[in-house]
Amino acid sequence: RKAVESLVADGLLSRTQGRGTTVSKTLKKSRHMICVAYSTKADPIDYPFLSVILQNIESELSRHGETCILVTVSNGDDLPTALSQSDGVIALTPMDVSTLPVDKPVINFFNPAHLSLEASYVLIDDRVDGLVAARHLITLGHQRLAFMGDTKKYFWARGRYIGCCDALAEANLVQPMLVEPKYDEPVGIELVYELKHNDITAVVAANDYIAMSLISALHKEG
Repeated sequence: RKAVESLVADGLLSRTQGRGTTVSKTLKKSRHMICVAYSTKADPIDYPFLSVILQNIESELSRHGETCILVTVSNGDDLPTALSQSDGVIALTPMDVSTLPVDKPVINFFNPAHLSLEASYVLIDDRVDGLVAARHLITLGHQRLAFMGDTKKYFWARGRYIGCCDALAEANLVQPMLVEPKYDEPVGIELVYELKHNDITAVVAANDYIAMSLISALHKEG
């Protein structure tokens, strides 16, 4: 009931006494229909990072009087009909945009390995991420840092490591100790001992999983 009331308040549904609740006619007045394609397998809808992106996309399109349609993509070779009928596509998951009409504007998010030359894209500047994180730790007084992440396997970890190195270099500090745990395994106690042995006082973690795993290991060690 609350969900329906919210849609009525947003003007997406309308209530008429005797007829009940129907889709609002204002939907037909939208200038464009933009499809946001995502994969429930790669990015569950309840994944906080994805949900924030979706909320902001929907809010911005709504502000301009456009309609936002969510479309799940399971196989790049079998794209939903809604994609080809839309006025534009925002792809949050790898998809073969070459199967769409040539005049279809497409923006890819976060998938440089799957980019089409015809499509625009939005990427995170991983090098700046590492730079900002390391600068923050340096301003707190830390001089001996470690970077924890698999820089050989993941391009985003490599970019963040380079940014971390840049920050230490500009502060005339020694380069960070590089620790490369396996992505799918929690940080072990042996790595905590290694950090202590090298007088590391702060760590730049490549992602949230590594950070939380390290925090858990540190707590176990008191």
